[in-house]
Amino acid sequence: MEMRKFNEVEKFGNAMENWAIINEWGNTRNGFKHISTLLHYGNEVAKNSTCYLNRTWESYTYQTSMKNVVAGYVREIKNRIVDNYKSENNVARLTKNHKANIEKLVADNVTLQQLAEIYKQLDYSK
Repeated sequence: MEMRKFNEVEKFGNAMENWAIINEWGNTRNGFKHISTLLHYGNEVAKNSTCYLNRTWESYTYQTSMKNVVAGYVREIKNRIVDNYKSENNVARLTKNHKANIEKLVADNVTLQQLAEIYKQLDYSK
């Protein structure tokens, strides 16, 4: 098991310390898998498993699995923002104005900004 913590970013101060990813590997019937669990304040918020038949072509171990768990959680939050907006505004179909309002909500969401920074850090570091 390996734990990955993230570098401080001036924009977020110490908030990046609240995020971590725990990585594990396991056997499958045809190969192996990497399992990544995203933690926020020590609580599991998302989990991802990536299976491989032979070997990986990653820059470093667990890279794909970690990026997938972050991307999946970002999708989940964005979908939650859209669903909340629709229910609060009694909207069934989104118009251009509604989409613009949702894009502003997404851009202002601090959690999504932190996750974008985490995803960027996963590209370049071990």
